[in-house]
Amino acid sequence: MQKILFIQAEWDQNAEVWVAASNDVPGLVTEAKTLEILSTKLNRMIPELLDANGVTRDAEVPFELLARRFFVTRSPDLAGTLNRQCRSLRGDKAEADAIGFGKAAASLIESWE
Repeated sequence: MQKILFIQAEWDQNAEVWVAASNDVPGLVTEAKTLEILSTKLNRMIPELLDANGVTRDAEVPFELLARRFFVTRSPDLAGTLNRQCRSLRGDKAEADAIGFGKAAASLIESWE
């Protein structure tokens, strides 16, 4: 059985694309807006790159695509706690100044109401 090639894809938040690369496929670096499009590109590119680099493989080339994307979310409880804490600081200038609570933060919590 042939070795399964390992392809890594990570979400580029700035470019809003999936970027794929692999140590198993020399020269492989590509990007796509969706994982489906990326998979289609990889199906075409992997055999071409292996051939171009003189790597002999069977007619079928198995590969595994591992995709990673990081997210940050806020708990509704945390948002409520921050909201209450920020509101309590509005009247305490010394404490608000100590933690850097300024007009921008005050206007932000105004929008939470």
